[in-house]
Amino acid sequence: MRESLYSYITSNFKPGEAFFYEDLKVSSSIDSLRHQVSRLVREGKLAKHGNGTFFIPNKSILGLAPVISTESVAVSKYIKHGNNIIGYYSGYTFANQIGISLQVPMVKEIITNESSAIVRTVKLNKRNFQIRRPKVAVDNSNYKILQLLSLLENYTKYIDQEVEDADEKVKNYAKSNNITRDDLYRYAGSFNSRVLKTINYLGL
Repeated sequence: MRESLYSYITSNFKPGEAFFYEDLKVSSSIDSLRHQVSRLVREGKLAKHGNGTFFIPNKSILGLAPVISTESVAVSKYIKHGNNIIGYYSGYTFANQIGISLQVPMVKEIITNESSAIVRTVKLNKRNFQIRRPKVAVDNSNYKILQLLSLLENYTKYIDQEVEDADEKVKNYAKSNNITRDDLYRYAGSFNSRVLKTINYLGL
């Protein structure tokens, strides 16, 4: 049974990719599953990162304890399950990623299908993340569009005065990701009225 569970895990997760009990779609009770996973951890086949978070350890020639970053745990839990996108970075986090804000937020913001609350703060390994419920369900086909619309809701709030070409950066982001005006209009009604004004202002 343990070997079949381990085979399932190695077939569905890459080394260093965090996963959780709820990600293990196997016909086993939760108590049995916990027991099997605990034994795999003791055998060194899996490693643990905080409560209920596990990963396949990368082999280390230095004999160091296997580790993964808290950031990768957040991505696995709230942004990407396997090949399925379920969320995206937002707010100042995304603004900084595309270069229109120089501010590096201490608390990263994520919009995710995994949140039923409008907004809440979660702690992963002593690090806080702000998690928000999406206005439109996030999937592989729309996440970049929704990410851009979330930015446009409060566009002027995120721009740093030192960034002279913020408008061009946003337009380049849309262009490089093949986001058209029709794509934006398809979901714009779920966001505030400033979104359409900003779309027109930027000429997206």
